[in-house]
Amino acid sequence: MLIDERVLQETEKRLAPLIPAQLRERASVRKTLAPAPGRADLVKAYVAGKRAATDENAFERAVGDIDLVGVDYLYNGLRAAEAVARVVIPRADGNRTAYATGFMVSPDLFLTNWHVFKTADAARLATAQFGYQADADGAERVSTSFMLRPDRFFLADEHLDYCLVAVDPTSEKGPSDLRSFGWLRLNPDLGKADVGQWASVIQHPGGQLKQLAIRENAFLPIDEDSDFLSYHSDTLRGSSGAPVLNDFWEVVALHHSGVAAKDAQGRYLDHQGNPIVGRDVTDEEVKWIANEGARVSRIVADALNRAAPSALRESFEQVVRGRLESTATPDFGLAQGPFHGGAAGAVTLASRQQRFFLPVDVLLSAGDVVADAAVAGAAALGRAATSMAPQADFELVFDDDYSNRTGYVATFLGRRRSVSMPTVASAAAALVAPTLDGAKQLDYHHFSVVMHARRRLAIFTAGNVDYVAEDRDQRSRKEFGKDQWRLDPRMAEEYQIPKKFYDRWKKLDYGHLVRREDNLWGSSDEQREFANSDTFHMTNCSPQHEAFNRSNLDGLWGNLEETIKAQAADEGQKIGKLCVFCGPVFDDRKDLVCGDVRVPLAFWKVVVAPAPGNKIKAYGFILKQAKVLNDDPPFEEFDPSGYERSFATLKSIEARTLVRFGTELKAADVLKGQ
Repeated sequence: MLIDERVLQETEKRLAPLIPAQLRERASVRKTLAPAPGRADLVKAYVAGKRAATDENAFERAVGDIDLVGVDYLYNGLRAAEAVARVVIPRADGNRTAYATGFMVSPDLFLTNWHVFKTADAARLATAQFGYQADADGAERVSTSFMLRPDRFFLADEHLDYCLVAVDPTSEKGPSDLRSFGWLRLNPDLGKADVGQWASVIQHPGGQLKQLAIRENAFLPIDEDSDFLSYHSDTLRGSSGAPVLNDFWEVVALHHSGVAAKDAQGRYLDHQGNPIVGRDVTDEEVKWIANEGARVSRIVADALNRAAPSALRESFEQVVRGRLESTATPDFGLAQGPFHGGAAGAVTLASRQQRFFLPVDVLLSAGDVVADAAVAGAAALGRAATSMAPQADFELVFDDDYSNRTGYVATFLGRRRSVSMPTVASAAAALVAPTLDGAKQLDYHHFSVVMHARRRLAIFTAGNVDYVAEDRDQRSRKEFGKDQWRLDPRMAEEYQIPKKFYDRWKKLDYGHLVRREDNLWGSSDEQREFANSDTFHMTNCSPQHEAFNRSNLDGLWGNLEETIKAQAADEGQKIGKLCVFCGPVFDDRKDLVCGDVRVPLAFWKVVVAPAPGNKIKAYGFILKQAKVLNDDPPFEEFDPSGYERSFATLKSIEARTLVRFGTELKAADVLKGQ
């Protein structure tokens, strides 16, 4: 966020008399400041009612004499962090995307700063991105984004610098439910903190992955008449709207600003002590001497006094009064480790889905039945899971010996019907991503792929399709195992879009370019098994909207694939074999920007079918993701009826892509001359 000068000036006025000179030299807060006796008694009374029986050090921490905490402290911190989200504010008037922090404070309401959203209109286009953080293995977790709904609830106060806004419960992007992230209660009771006590701050500094400033952030002297708390923290940067929490992971304050380090000329200093000149200053760049947040008790009092009666206000008050608690139980990504197996004990199957972490991850769906089952071990639980859930509990089997792939075969339709694989325009040759051994294409069982180095998507795929019944595998998709997309080890990862991109965007499918069903053929069970798995390489994947990709949603791309399958598999038509080429239509000016990936708005496909007299016919299509096909016509030979609006000559496909077709293929174009 750009620094709000008015907010900063007000904060500096309040904090100036509270910051001893020693703090400016990074001296120890606890040695510099002594707890106030009256405040300490209040804190002790509060701690007595909150501490767990096993927490022997709670009183000592309250007065700053000892700093030991139990391991559960970390788990409770992770649980609290679930409710904290990155605020993403889209570009406006040419400015760069802005970021802040906020957190859920009830099932429906989200809290951040007034200076983040000064008006309802400012909040209307922003999103709250939950789970934008690293998992237990250090990899970026799949996040979920929700639109803000100021039309349902919006309350903001300039003095306390808070904004309370409703969140749309339906995710915009990502797999998780809003309730799964829980919320942080705004406890109006006094005594939650005292001078010298450690604070923890959960934040998205500079819009980065979620981070925690733990326990090196001490509260400064507390003015009981002030609406604000101050705390020393040289680790808190760029985190407007972050919760400031005590040892019980209760929100004590809403962070909003601080005292910035400046030189003699009044210029802001960065973290290396250098003045920032010649541009607007963002708060993540600045070295902060101390920070300030609005007191939770003041925010609660103001919000309940000003909010109009509504169901959302009622649920917020229920949370504040301690009458409504979050039931979210995040697993933090920790339960996948080597120490988790099927342990003996009683297992309650709730009316919702419950995940058990076994040697194989099985998702149990118990419907509306609630049952208690004594489980003797992992094997017994595994058997119970198998009987209740039909989905596969095993992974796909990949052929890791890539040396045996033949790829696309030009003579697949017969030696006298040879169909050469497309090429890339000579002017675009430098855009082809090389393999690790310098090759320009990747060969798989029955198909080949040429990759675009910058776009990290296939320029085109070339596949041989065989629907002769005796050469096909009739198993369903689930019978092969759970979908498992993988990077191709023969090509550098920098040329492949990672799996986590697809998991992040709720409406974008892993769109097969070479269709899995089209590739289910081979001379042996093993080859058919590997042919299925080969289609699950990220190089064969392109982001497609589910309403475009899926035939069961009447998607244009999915329906065309079904048309091809139905005619090729029709014994009466005696087609059996086809050559199919396809790929995205790249348009840097129009393609949808999703993070660091540009999603193509259109795709092309060319179907090459055998024709009498050892001839071939080529049918070209350009399909846009926005279109939906409602007509599913009967077939005659290969009859593309119903797709007339998507017809494209091979010449027009060449004009819109980097692909170039052979002369024999363009001669067979059924639309040539049009």
